[in-house]
Amino acid sequence: MISRIARKVRIALLAGPLMVAGCGSGSGKVGTGGTGGAGAVSGTGGAGGSGAGTCQPLIPGDGTATWLANGVPQCATITIAAHDIATLSDTLEIIGSTTAGIGIGLTVSVYTGSLGGPYDCKADGGLGGPYVDFVYGGASSIVGCNITIDSAGAPGGAHATGSFSGTFDSASGTITVTNGRFDTPIETTGG
Repeated sequence: MISRIARKVRIALLAGPLMVAGCGSGSGKVGTGGTGGAGAVSGTGGAGGSGAGTCQPLIPGDGTATWLANGVPQCATITIAAHDIATLSDTLEIIGSTTAGIGIGLTVSVYTGSLGGPYDCKADGGLGGPYVDFVYGGASSIVGCNITIDSAGAPGGAHATGSFSGTFDSASGTITVTNGRFDTPIETTGG
């Protein structure tokens, strides 16, 4: 499963910068809204735009992931998700990329039971404990993270949904990811 996902990750992370190069006007970020228009001779100024567009997948029907990075809205328009149900583990991997090429990777594996609920990076490891990992593009190391799986999804049906947050160290300082949400179709193996 990892090698198949690794190939898809490369495609997703390379597609972001290519989309920026070929797109022209879109930045992939949520806007802040325009200023009000000038009023007519005796009228008042026009209302400003909200700028609050929704995060739309690059390919209709695909999934998305959204989050705030140090308060700045981000939207992964390309997401790839795999749910691997094996004899020894139940694993969900989600990879996403923004049009600006910022990539994220979320992985949760449990060795007893099924996926669902909150998982903490600090509780990662330990004998029989869950494996939890959150990779953020441009970060050199993770300080801590939380990933909550509301649904691990089903092939051709329910999307994988949940939330995430994390704190990372980078060359330019701390990156704090908050209000993360994912909603993406999945590819299932095993089971």
